[in-house]
Amino acid sequence: MNAHAGVEEPIDQFFETQRAKRLGATCVEYFSGLPSSVDIFAPRAIELAIDYLRRLDGVGRLDDLASFKELVRDQLGVALRIGRENTARKKSGSDKMNLAPGLRERIEMQCTPDLAAWGGLFDA
Repeated sequence: MNAHAGVEEPIDQFFETQRAKRLGATCVEYFSGLPSSVDIFAPRAIELAIDYLRRLDGVGRLDDLASFKELVRDQLGVALRIGRENTARKKSGSDKMNLAPGLRERIEMQCTPDLAAWGGLFDA
């Protein structure tokens, strides 16, 4: 069974693939408006994505749904009801996944473009 965006190979091998690199910059790829042949890790691609996202009436983050719902209500006059599905009880202790040493850093490196775009959008 092929799940949407499923990964067949072990995670440490997956992060060596071009697909992993592109997935880490999905937002920049979509919102920069650049063709897929362009280096989406380039600062210009990130700047274009931020510029585009700033033109939208409502952009929010999953870690702050209350603010997003308020923004949509204020900007668009719509009261959102956002349900929660596929949730798991939080385990005691750390909220971070137990990953092999160095793997978290590799994941964050792959996500550098998207992290920079969202940081540029919300931290500005």
